[in-house]
Amino acid sequence: MKVRVAADRLDSSASAPLVSALWSELLERYGQPDPDPDGVTAATLAPPEGAFVVAWADTTPVGCGGLRRYEAGVGEVKRM
Repeated sequence: MKVRVAADRLDSSASAPLVSALWSELLERYGQPDPDPDGVTAATLAPPEGAFVVAWADTTPVGCGGLRRYEAGVGEVKRM
């Protein structure tokens, strides 16, 4: 199996199902939707303010994550 991580977008056809699966898991685990007080969007997780990656196992997307810049030298790793 070949594993790789590649830049992508939060709203891409590869990452959207992964993010949806995360939201479903959090709802099942905690019994309520996960609040997003920061309003994360595909634009906030894209250059120059952020980054988003998808992990692939061969040709299957298996994970993803994002980085968001708040100010110079300060950022956040978004769980995905």
